Amino acid sequence: MLLLAATFLTSASAQPSVASFASGPSIRFAEEQYDFGRQPTTGVLHHDFVFTNLGDEVLEITNVETSCDCTTPGPWSRQVSPGATGVIPLQLDSHNRLGFVQQILGVMCNDRQHQRVPLFVHVEFIPDIQLSSDYALLQGTVETAASARASVIITNTRPEPLYLKPPVSTNEAFAATLQTNRAGQEYTLNVRLAEPISAGTFQGIVAVATANSNQPLI
Repeated sequence: MLLLAATFLTSASAQPSVASFASGPSIRFAEEQYDFGRQPTTGVLHHDFVFTNLGDEVLEITNVETSCDCTTPGPWSRQVSPGATGVIPLQLDSHNRLGFVQQILGVMCNDRQHQRVPLFVHVEFIPDIQLSSDYALLQGTVETAASARASVIITNTRPEPLYLKPPVSTNEAFAATLQTNRAGQEYTLNVRLAEPISAGTFQGIVAVATANSNQPLI
């Protein structure tokens, strides 16, 4: 939903280097952080953290802790021979999440130098439908009010086409129309003052119904 207002007047820290085949088990990850980049808010993200045992004894992964129940480890390599590699699968549920998110995993093992290794996951969750702004301001005098305009770009971030219904304003002082820029992908919501125009301050909300089940109303 778009909030409207108008006023018109009269006139990761890295692990230390570990030598190959160090004494005892020694864990080394190929990467200690992973960035998923920008992702939609539907579905589950997956990533595998790969590690190597650089020691001369069997490496045991005893537990994998997560900082949120939305992040869960899959079946991981529990025992890794010297020189061999293992994997810790990760899945992150993106449903109902927005904005920047950082999750931390704690890998517990029998490496005496690194009994708990932190792993970091970064992601920016974006909504299915993005607005260039959720607020529009029309300002001027009664004489110039007829030419006052405000526009908001509506962008579909999903591969499926986005279908919108005509906009509805809660205040008759505002008139809103929808312009198609790219069918199913991008639209412009245009707002102006409805005639007759009088002096004063007006506020209202313009709502647009969509066919998107995650954001049925914007």
